[in-house]
Amino acid sequence: MKRICVFFACVFFLGFFSCGKKVSTENVAGRWESVRTIRTELLSYPDDKDSVFGYFFMDQTVVYDFGLEGRFTKRLVQKFKKCEFLENCPLDDDARGNLEKSIAASDSDYMVSGVYTLSSKKIHFEPETYSFAGETKPFSAAEKNAPFLLSHFGDSKYELHGESLMLSDELGNFVEFNLTKKIEPNDGPRDLEDAGDSKSSGLVKKSGSDIVSRFDVPDGFVRNQYDEGSFAEYLRHFPLKDFGSPVLLYDGRKKSGSVHVSVFDMPILNQDLIQCADAVIKIRAEYLYSSGLYDQIQFHLTNGLLVPFSKYADGLRVVASGNDVEWEDGYKRGYVREVFDSYLKTVYTYAGTLSLSHESKRADLADIEPGNFFIQGGTPGHVVLVLDVAEESSTGKKIMLLGQSYMPSQDFHILKSFEKISPWYYVDDAELVTPEWRFPKNSLMKF
Repeated sequence: MKRICVFFACVFFLGFFSCGKKVSTENVAGRWESVRTIRTELLSYPDDKDSVFGYFFMDQTVVYDFGLEGRFTKRLVQKFKKCEFLENCPLDDDARGNLEKSIAASDSDYMVSGVYTLSSKKIHFEPETYSFAGETKPFSAAEKNAPFLLSHFGDSKYELHGESLMLSDELGNFVEFNLTKKIEPNDGPRDLEDAGDSKSSGLVKKSGSDIVSRFDVPDGFVRNQYDEGSFAEYLRHFPLKDFGSPVLLYDGRKKSGSVHVSVFDMPILNQDLIQCADAVIKIRAEYLYSSGLYDQIQFHLTNGLLVPFSKYADGLRVVASGNDVEWEDGYKRGYVREVFDSYLKTVYTYAGTLSLSHESKRADLADIEPGNFFIQGGTPGHVVLVLDVAEESSTGKKIMLLGQSYMPSQDFHILKSFEKISPWYYVDDAELVTPEWRFPKNSLMKF
């Protein structure tokens, strides 16, 4: 039987660039989502459109988040749905099954983040990072590691029709996106450059050195009380950098855009190791270490291995062996900072949102407190840490402050919100929308 050459193509990314006069990002600011099923031909010969012997179908979800400050995040999820074979298909049942498996293996979950600009006719993207299979890399590395990404970012024509956004894909076809979250200028993070030193001029006091002294609560709200020495109080009084400090990446560059109101005064490594989950783990571990609670410092790695700090204090270390890790003896002992830092570096390297979500406990919104976190475990996933909680005396309605690190490794920072009480967020039984991620309901966890 003649050899069958199977060809199939998945559309991975829609693209953007801009031309013409620059316009306000207000036009497209918000979250836009497209859910569709893509049909692709199965060809006996890639260059012969008459050699179709079937089709395969992929369910595709694309979500764009366009911020008012000119930052974007794009997430694309594709999952194999089915194959349909024509009567003239030359493949037997086994070959068809193997083909379906190979196509299913192309399921993907990508994320790209960066900066965008808008003209009257086109959108221009400047991607900075991409994430896939648990790894986040500079977009400049795509040419070597994921060259197909490069062809999927270019000028994209757009049209706005009410709550629909039409974007041209890399083939020139328009794809319809539906608005799921609109960001209006008066809903976005307030301009904190004018924040004064009293409640009358805003909720932010530039001179404050920690959360309690820098952020006032809105009128009618009172901060919840927690025990002295608790993790909640540790977070509230964690030192902050001077007001106006930028978020720095691990290599010293400034993070593009502005999603933050303040930055934790917490050093990070000059390696791309301390991302979102690692930063939350570090803050928790630093609290336990400073409190002398050494036996409580333990975290799981992504492969499920529990790594207690006490083993490092006993001279053991986790050492990689191929795809596995194992314990090795003979290293420095004690609860000194050097050993603790070695322990943390191991956790940063082998843990992430997936392991953190698996080892954590479900938390109830009614009992939310600083030290809880919203998490979506995955590759990639994300986590934001609850830093403070206040309650409205008359209604019992709660608000919170949130902090995060992100990709690539960067300073831990306190987030702006889309509420008029920014940087505070309302604690609602609904999807949580932050400047760079959205979390589904029931994603609140605790250590």
